[in-house]
Amino acid sequence: MLELAKLTNGLDVGEGQGVDTLDPRFQDIASLIEQADFAAAALKCQETFEELGGDIRLISWFFFGLVLQDGVPVLGPVFELATSIFRDRFDSVGPERKKDRHATSGMSWFLAKLVDRVTSEDPDLQAEVAGLVAKATLEDFQAAIAAGNELWQVFPEVVPTPDPSKVTNPLSQLRGWLEEHERALTPEPEPEYEEAEVEDSAGDQGAADSMGLGFSSGTGLQVDASPQLAELQTRIAAFEALMKRGDVTKASVIASDVMSVVENFDPRIYLPRLFGGFFAQFAGCADQVLAWQQKRGTAPWAIYDQLYRTDLEAFARCSDEGLQRMLNEAAAAPPVHHAAPVHHAAPAAAPPPTALHAPSPPSAGAGEDDDW
Repeated sequence: MLELAKLTNGLDVGEGQGVDTLDPRFQDIASLIEQADFAAAALKCQETFEELGGDIRLISWFFFGLVLQDGVPVLGPVFELATSIFRDRFDSVGPERKKDRHATSGMSWFLAKLVDRVTSEDPDLQAEVAGLVAKATLEDFQAAIAAGNELWQVFPEVVPTPDPSKVTNPLSQLRGWLEEHERALTPEPEPEYEEAEVEDSAGDQGAADSMGLGFSSGTGLQVDASPQLAELQTRIAAFEALMKRGDVTKASVIASDVMSVVENFDPRIYLPRLFGGFFAQFAGCADQVLAWQQKRGTAPWAIYDQLYRTDLEAFARCSDEGLQRMLNEAAAAPPVHHAAPVHHAAPAAAPPPTALHAPSPPSAGAGEDDDW
C-alpha cells in the first residue's frame, strides 16, 4: 500500500545523496518502469525512501504510482508536496549530480504520463481514468487545480532548468482536464428573483411599475433553463476545455454542432419558461385577441401599432375610450375647403403674315448690306 506520508518521512533520511544508478535497487525499479509495472515500481520506491531518503527520480515514479492507486483525491496533496520539495527541501533530495536536469526530466515524465492517460481514447485507459475520478469530489478537483497552479509558478523559479516548459506545459494540460471536470461537478446557481418595489405616488408608480400593469423592464431578467439549454452549456464548456488542451480536432466537431444550434435557435425549446406566461395568457383569451386582429389595417389598429412601437409605456396607459374619442373628433371636424387655383389664359398667338403684310423688295440702288 502506497502512502504519501512514507515519502514525507523519508525526506528526513540521508543527506541528499540519493540512490546510485548502479545500486541494484535502482536497477530493479528502472526495470519495472520499463515494463510498465508502475504499482510495483512505486512500492519499491517507497521502501527506498525509508532506507536512503528521497531521490527526485524515484519521487517522480512514486508520484505516478500513487495517483494511479488513489486517483484525483491524492493529486492535490501530491502537488503540494512537490512544491514543498522544490521550494523548501530541494537540497535534502538526491541525486547529488545533475539534480536540476533529473528534476526536470522526472517531473516531466510523471506529468506527461498522467496527461497521456487522461486524454487517451484507448478504451482500457479510459476505464482506468474513470476509476481515477470515481471517488473524487468537487473539492478534490479544486484542491488539485490550486496546488497545480502553485507548482506551475514555483518550479521555474526554483529549478534552474533551461526549458521549464517540459514541466509547465503538461501541467497546464492537466489543469485544463481538471477544470473541465470541476465545471461538470459545479452545481448551477439557483435563480434569484427580485420583487419589484412599487412607489405609491399620485400619477406616477415608479420605474418598477411605470405602466401601472404590474410589470417592469426586462433588464436583469432571469429564467429557468431547459434541459436542452443545460446540454448546450455543457457542450460549450467542453469546447473551451478542448481548446485549452490544444485538441482542435475534437473542438471543431463541437463547434460545428453549436453553430448549427445557433443558426436554428428556437427560444421556445431553450427558454420555455420565458414564453410560458405569454402563451398561457394567449390561450385564455385567444378568441378576443384573434377578433381584434381582424381589425388590422383600420385606423384604431394603425394608431395603436404606431404608439406601441414608439412608446410602450404610453401605449399601456392609453384607453380604448380615449382612442375612440380622438377618432370621433377627427371624423366630426368640418372639412377644409381650399380655393380653386386661378388659371390664366395664354396670350393669343400672332396671326401669320398675309400678302398685305409681306415685306417690300429692296429698292434699286440699295447696298448689299442693307436689311430687308
